[in-house]
Amino acid sequence: MNSRHKGITKDEIMEKSLELFLEKGYHGTSTAQICNSLGVSKPTLYWHFKNKQELVFYAHKNLINSLLRPILDKMEICKDPLERMELFIEEYVRVICKNPVLRLLVQENAYLDAKNSKWIVKHWQVLLKLLRKSIRQLQDEDRANNLQDSFAALNLIGMCTWPYYWFDYSRTEGVEELIENIKTTFFNGILKQP
Repeated sequence: MNSRHKGITKDEIMEKSLELFLEKGYHGTSTAQICNSLGVSKPTLYWHFKNKQELVFYAHKNLINSLLRPILDKMEICKDPLERMELFIEEYVRVICKNPVLRLLVQENAYLDAKNSKWIVKHWQVLLKLLRKSIRQLQDEDRANNLQDSFAALNLIGMCTWPYYWFDYSRTEGVEELIENIKTTFFNGILKQP
């Protein structure tokens, strides 16, 4: 539950901060600018968050729970390895292409403390395990080339994440074409050809 203190919630602070971080960068945005944009005092901000780093972790946690975790849940119940990987590509690329703030969170992960970083990495490791499992299953079924599964899985995550850097968020009509392009590129490289 998101408590309200002095007329503002943690989520409202997070949303405004992420807007500023996207506009000015994490390091280019001061806590004073966050407070000014929200019309609150520093003590109010610090009542909710000890510092900017804690605020960024809160945003990470929210986005992982609301955007990544549902994809992982669907992948975990999908039995067919190829369908599981296609599901990942389709859902994850849509998430990346609808949420420009994810670019910021990917880049700022390096500035989190060890405890918070560990929490985030734990969730990404679930994704990596699911993709590696899918690749090994395809290999066991003689449907995939004999590639190192962790490299192939990391390549797929990279292919699907990289659009955050160059995707034009004002032209979302290209998302489905991008999904098909990634599927064709990746599966033509990993799957055995008839």
